[in-house]
Amino acid sequence: MKKILIAMICLFALTAKAAIRTDKEMSQAACQALSALSGNASLAKGMGEIPSAGIEKLYDDSQLAVFGSSEAGYALVSYDDTWPAVLACSPHAFRGVSAPLSWYMQAVKQAMAYRQATTATLPASYGYAAAVEPFVETHWGQTKPYNDLCPTNASGEHYLTGCVATSMAQIMRYYRYPIHGTGTNTYGFTPQGEGGTGYNISVDFSAATYDWENMIPSYKNGYTQQQAHAVSTIMYHCGVAVSMQYSMTFSGAFSREAREAFIKYFGYDSGANLCSRDFYSANEWMRMVYGELNAHRPIYYTGTDKNAGGHAFVLCGYDAQGRVWVNWGWDGNDDGYFNIALLNPGSQSYSAYQDMVIGISPQKVMEHESHLCMDHPFTVSRAGKNISLNGSDIINRGGAPFTGRVAVIMQKGNRQVVLCSTDITSPVANYDRYSVSSLYTVHPLPADIDDGVWRVFMGSRDSEDTEWRLVRHWNGNANNYNSAMVTISNRRITNVSQELDDKWFTTGITSADMDVPLSTPIRVYDVQGRQLLTAPTGDFNPSTMLPAHGTFIVKQGKRTWKICR
Repeated sequence: MKKILIAMICLFALTAKAAIRTDKEMSQAACQALSALSGNASLAKGMGEIPSAGIEKLYDDSQLAVFGSSEAGYALVSYDDTWPAVLACSPHAFRGVSAPLSWYMQAVKQAMAYRQATTATLPASYGYAAAVEPFVETHWGQTKPYNDLCPTNASGEHYLTGCVATSMAQIMRYYRYPIHGTGTNTYGFTPQGEGGTGYNISVDFSAATYDWENMIPSYKNGYTQQQAHAVSTIMYHCGVAVSMQYSMTFSGAFSREAREAFIKYFGYDSGANLCSRDFYSANEWMRMVYGELNAHRPIYYTGTDKNAGGHAFVLCGYDAQGRVWVNWGWDGNDDGYFNIALLNPGSQSYSAYQDMVIGISPQKVMEHESHLCMDHPFTVSRAGKNISLNGSDIINRGGAPFTGRVAVIMQKGNRQVVLCSTDITSPVANYDRYSVSSLYTVHPLPADIDDGVWRVFMGSRDSEDTEWRLVRHWNGNANNYNSAMVTISNRRITNVSQELDDKWFTTGITSADMDVPLSTPIRVYDVQGRQLLTAPTGDFNPSTMLPAHGTFIVKQGKRTWKICR
């Protein structure tokens, strides 16, 4: 009875914190957001003035409401005041809940159901610009003229281009690259539900010349035949590059195929990484998003709603509140600033299944990273003088098949020691599992382990990796960093603790340079070049010695690397 009473008190305390915003409060918040949009000349083109009589409620579903006017755009507002008031705002007229907007709203409501509200870290906190205006100028869609070269159904109607192709095409139009493609792709296509027979679709990308100058930002107000042919060519080629499964209602492909197509057929940086949000904390995910957009690199982003409907779109800017500009690939409709930071999956029961491809660029901008993960946590415990490991199968969530090595690494400062490892010689395909149970046993401490606090983590490394990559765990109730801090004294383990979220750091460091003497001190600087600290190499521990957030330059002798937290 006492336990029940305590639980009821706790529940009351949680619910008491939340209050329902009034229509007046919501309208005022929406009006303020729309005023900010209308004050930006580059975003307010075609956006009328906010009516003197104010704005009106255009949509309501008890959790979310849309406020706006037919001329001044709209804002999506939350009733629950534990969430930011304005979740999204667009300079475009509200024309009902479109498919992309429906995905976003469903994802928000799922996050609300699991109480996933988080305090957003603004871009400037990571050392990035406070805001980046949208830099992809196209407002393309999936129907005519974009699908003029797509296959046709039995009635001679062209299938939709598919949101994957539209997103890819807009990103490549931003770079206006390449002029010619590379290679050929041929695949079998069978119309679904139309009674037709299958046939092969093939494109020789090397024979194509992409006419970027004749691909105009918008086709809403008319176009020439040359302009139509230019955009329909790149749309069709993007579709074939990902082996698009065409239909009249939903043409689909996978994110891994988009990443591969950028690299294999269109000559983009092979270091482009496919990342799944399920395996990152909200802070780390948004740091990656803001970092890409701060560098003016568009992000290919996808989400899936509860009915398994997939949506691909482009991120290409952010505002001072940390909302990200989304180009939905819906002819410009509903494009605007959306809060995606709050869509963080905190449980395997809730996930909007968000993926993104980062590092999309004609130039080399990013290191290749293998992306292996686990659906159960990796744990470390003490077994007398030895160390005991436990975990689950690894799953390949990267954009390419994995062959290489999986190991348990002990790290102190920039020194790394392999505790145990296994080689994977047969390719593990995307989403496939592989048993590494041979690692999960009791191991003696390596002979060269000295006293101190060591990070112990699961790592992967293929032939292209320049360092061990963290094998992540689903970002649910357990730690998604799959690492532990182990204290060793006189060759005995005296303490083991699972590492907390947001304490893992990413670096541009390559494998440890053993020619650098341990006596060489480590110096840490901020992005303005100010020295923050000096420490002996053996004592340097970024997780405890650096601030919780920021970008830091680390120097040791002639070696330099970057740490982002």
